[in-house]
Amino acid sequence: MNLPLETVYVELKFDPTNPSITAMKMLEIAEQFRRKLYSLSFFNKHERQQLNRAILEKNAFSAQMYCRDFMIDQWLHVLLNNKNIFTANDANAVKTKVNRLKQSILEQSNFKEARPYQIQQAYNEFKHFIVLGHPGSGKTTLSKWLIINMAKQCLGEKNMLFDHIYSKKEKLPILIPIWKYVDKVKENDGENKFTLLQFIYENPTFDSTFFNDEERIELSFSIKELLIEGNVLVIFEGLDEVPVHIDRSDLIKEINALLEREIDYDVIHDKLTYSVYEQKEIHNTRDPTIGNRFIITSRIEGNYFEDINFFIPRLTIEDMSNDALKLFCNSYMKCINDISLKAGRIVKESNNDQLYNEIIKNKDIFHLAINPQLASVIAAVYNQCEGQLPEKRIDLYETAIEKMIERLIIFYIDFPTDYLDQEHGLNTTMLWSILQEIAEYLHSRVEALSEKMLKEIIRKCLLDCQKQSSKFLETKVEELISKLVDIFKYHSGVLNEFGHNSFRFIHRTFQEYLAAKIPLSMTFGILSKSDEDNLLFSNIIRRLLTDEKVSLNMQSSTLLISFVIIDSLNDMHFSCKDTEHELIQKLADMRLSDYTNISGFSRLKEHQELIKSYFLKLKRKYNHTLAEWFIEKMNHEDNVAACASIIYQLKWYNSKFHEIFVKNLHNDSIIWNW
Repeated sequence: MNLPLETVYVELKFDPTNPSITAMKMLEIAEQFRRKLYSLSFFNKHERQQLNRAILEKNAFSAQMYCRDFMIDQWLHVLLNNKNIFTANDANAVKTKVNRLKQSILEQSNFKEARPYQIQQAYNEFKHFIVLGHPGSGKTTLSKWLIINMAKQCLGEKNMLFDHIYSKKEKLPILIPIWKYVDKVKENDGENKFTLLQFIYENPTFDSTFFNDEERIELSFSIKELLIEGNVLVIFEGLDEVPVHIDRSDLIKEINALLEREIDYDVIHDKLTYSVYEQKEIHNTRDPTIGNRFIITSRIEGNYFEDINFFIPRLTIEDMSNDALKLFCNSYMKCINDISLKAGRIVKESNNDQLYNEIIKNKDIFHLAINPQLASVIAAVYNQCEGQLPEKRIDLYETAIEKMIERLIIFYIDFPTDYLDQEHGLNTTMLWSILQEIAEYLHSRVEALSEKMLKEIIRKCLLDCQKQSSKFLETKVEELISKLVDIFKYHSGVLNEFGHNSFRFIHRTFQEYLAAKIPLSMTFGILSKSDEDNLLFSNIIRRLLTDEKVSLNMQSSTLLISFVIIDSLNDMHFSCKDTEHELIQKLADMRLSDYTNISGFSRLKEHQELIKSYFLKLKRKYNHTLAEWFIEKMNHEDNVAACASIIYQLKWYNSKFHEIFVKNLHNDSIIWNW
């Protein structure tokens, strides 16, 4: 499914202050904001009651997050939009109070609030600039948008960067993943110094097969001429992608040289050089359209950009506003409905706000959705899960990957090229295995994945499977590798090509999830499904749980392996129901023991919430078994309060539970409060 690029929201904020100073100032501002917000005189009694009701209806109350929720405009908007609680005047009064408080604190702190820009404004105002953003905020999308629209301008086509196609502002657009230059420098180690300027005109095609040798030479010569004339736009993509073990100082010097100096032609050596004249205060350039232009993108995390010329504006990509998220969701739902109608499928009648309304029901999911990349993932999961969204973030990532794999394995009539038919003998476990290997490779290196390495990883996984199965014919392996490479590159939805022959996961979270979670859960799944390994599987589980219980200090630790086993239950097969029943009870015992250990991690509200979410996972799959376990546990007075607290939070109605609760009301306390 394709959404028009124009529906992707990108707004920039210009912040002229140093990032570290901004961070310190923001901490001071947040503390002042918290103190004022908690004062009894700030909201009147009626307003406070209304806000508490709105927060409780969203199941979003957290003492630690209460203040932060009011600082995030998007979430405050969601709370105040509850028409059953707030009238328009009520909502406006609360919003005005909060905004005035923010403005007052900003003025007192002498903190210059960032000014918003649309990308066209920023491009027309600043000659060079740095685009900063969190993972998935849209840095690569923004780079490609600029490159595509500038290319259209060069070709005299209508575009969204300029008001009319006859402008004299066009420049040849070049997109360069910055780590490719670092790789080239490593290749030339010990030889003559290879400058970033040389790299721009000597490697214009990145060995792309779209060009023959003659065309490469001609293009290189043209770029050299255009650089001298000052008619090139270069976007250096992903400063943060440079491997952490590499010294960035030389790279930063090269970038600063391009930003601060004009380009001259060295007639004797037939090459381009930097002018002797230096222009430090670049932001004072009168006309940003004169001369070559350079844009750099980087993650905010890591401050990789800190040593780049101080006068280059830093532009931060904003999270999506409520209106922008709603626009994105509406565009997505409309697109889905249009595709379904064209395909002749019967679709349930739905309104365009349905996806947005589902997202704002859950604060965890909502906080993910204001990131454009994750909003796309959430929308895709919502569509493929028939209008349902998972409750927890980790379940969202798992569902997204599972649905992608399911789509590749099962034939879909709408996507005849996107599936793997039965004759290849490919299964879900094998695709998880390939993705896990890709994640491990990328996790051990910061660079992206080349097509050659992608082929090697797939070949290794297929050959390992071939040794264990007679289904694969040797002659089919190469054919299957080619098909899988094409699918992972263009159709899977979890990898993204962000430069020629350069791939990575669409969001770092998927990479981290696969690299960390899969090895254990896959092992459990594979061993449990093998008849000959079933006894080994049972013994491993028993030993893991026993050893961890013995080795950990229960006063301060939590039992980590039980979380992994619960996450892996869907992949496991039990030949004996008694073994399965015993395991579920043991896992519940460990989680209850952890929950009641107030001197350990359970003194933290976040850890209590985590344990409750894992009880919910057990309830969904083993409702009857878990109900029996709770009833048995509550026969002992010492367990009643903790069990009741968990059941209350799960909103689990069971008449037998409630009979026990009524008899044990005297066992409640301030700690458990059930």
